[in-house]
Amino acid sequence: MKTNWDLTHLYRTQEEWNKDFKILSNKIENFNSIKFEVNAESIMLILNKISELEMLIERLYCYQKRMIDLDIDNIDAKDKANEALELYSKIINIHTKFEKFICSNTNEVLKLLSDRRLDHYNRYIRLIIRRNEHISVDNDSFKNLSKIRNSYRNILEQLKFKNIIDKDLEIELTSDNYSILMKNEDECIRKQAYENYSKGYADLEDQILDCFIKKYREDIKLANTENYDSMLNKKMFNLELPDSILNDLINTTNNHLDISKEYIELKKQLLNTNKLNIYDSGLSVCKIPDIKITLEEAYDLVVQSLKVLGEDYIKEVEEIFNNGWIDIYPKERKNRMSFTSISYLGSYILTNFKEDLVSTRTLAHEIGHRINSKYSSKNNNILNFEFSMFLTEIASKVNEMLFNNYILEKYDDIEVKKYVLNDVICSLHNSIFGQMMLTEFENEVVKIIENNEELDSNIINDIYLNISTKYNDGIEKNDYLKYGWLKIQHFIMQDSYYLFQYTIGTSLALNISSRILNKEEGFIEKYKKFLSVGNSVSIIDALKIIDINILNSSYMEYAYNTLEKYIKTLKEIYNI
Repeated sequence: MKTNWDLTHLYRTQEEWNKDFKILSNKIENFNSIKFEVNAESIMLILNKISELEMLIERLYCYQKRMIDLDIDNIDAKDKANEALELYSKIINIHTKFEKFICSNTNEVLKLLSDRRLDHYNRYIRLIIRRNEHISVDNDSFKNLSKIRNSYRNILEQLKFKNIIDKDLEIELTSDNYSILMKNEDECIRKQAYENYSKGYADLEDQILDCFIKKYREDIKLANTENYDSMLNKKMFNLELPDSILNDLINTTNNHLDISKEYIELKKQLLNTNKLNIYDSGLSVCKIPDIKITLEEAYDLVVQSLKVLGEDYIKEVEEIFNNGWIDIYPKERKNRMSFTSISYLGSYILTNFKEDLVSTRTLAHEIGHRINSKYSSKNNNILNFEFSMFLTEIASKVNEMLFNNYILEKYDDIEVKKYVLNDVICSLHNSIFGQMMLTEFENEVVKIIENNEELDSNIINDIYLNISTKYNDGIEKNDYLKYGWLKIQHFIMQDSYYLFQYTIGTSLALNISSRILNKEEGFIEKYKKFLSVGNSVSIIDALKIIDINILNSSYMEYAYNTLEKYIKTLKEIYNI
């Protein structure tokens, strides 16, 4: 078993990298001499060339980026990564040139798509034509969004939090230790952490508000220049889904808020309190089991939990650990996040394994991403292989759920069962209700800006307070709750209407994992086919492979029912 990345899958030496960098530079320069003609042979040649460029730039950039992940202070790798990004910007221009060529010859190109030589690129070309009416001529918006995000990053660097007083000691409060302090058993420490952290953001409210409103106005302006009816319409057009999905999801979630309230009331009982404050949300309602899990034991737990997916799936798991596709242990200057670098040439997994249950489950989660991308790259060209964000979390969440189920069955210790079950409920509660709360808030703000209505911090604070109170019925109100939106970096740093995808992804994963565990005949093969489609078909058609109609809310109803069932099971364990 290898515990460190083997980057020789990409390059053995820096000299090899330098050689490929020159090759790519020449290929980009030579591309300009290619004559664009409206015939199948010419289009196929151009797309083959573009695919070559994409493969090379991915290899070049990923090699340096992985070096940075292993040493965040690696200046040479950062410089080389930036050089690769400069080449990538030229490749983007090539894409733009090709898209303009296709769009200016739409009728002729559509006729050519019956030529079997273009089957490989058929969907890619059709998606370009589909976007024809929505191509932006406003390049300033992209520059402005970049400036807004840079300004926001600078604002976040100004964040200062008042220290926490614990008897005669002072505890420094930072963004890094905030979540840990919110789990402290001492209510006084939790309360101070929550209030001081919230006040740190509130002190920068005007500056954050400025970035927040500018970002959404720029998004709306861009959607308008691209001929979309609204920002939501743009999002759903790109997902190839009807606009109605979001409002249906908000309404359906609102109709099941009693489940959220039931869990909040259960937490009160388990914490033996009549009042649950927002700063109590991070408290575990049960004892955290002291289980030390070695890497070898973790590997075995992951393999056993995923065996249900078949021998071929487990062989992929073995390859990850045997061939250097995962970097497992924390290191001094290593990136502290856990992630999988989705790549056509081979996705690397990075974790910071701490020999506990959570770290072990993280392994199962990231393995889902890696194998999903592996299946897709084997079955698609580089231009079609990457899943939509709408679907990409499904494979990892399915693995998490299979792992949780295995742990619940394996361990007889009642405290372990309590901990895992409550952890599952917390995760589902956050994905199903927490992300939808933020989505509903975002949707309300977008409507106000699109209608050119007045919007200031008081109005935004009130919107957030009202929606947060509705979703957290049973939790005590306080003066700092209204500032919650200030802490959500996704609103500015990510695309608009981003968070609801976690809700849908989790709900779909619940449906899929239950059918796997129930051994539905033929389902495993359907699921693996689903993992292999990438972007070669639409979201709607991809889900049809596993017999799910995304336009029908039954998969969401199943998620609500499952969460309610888990809450009932936890009650039974505690004899409530």
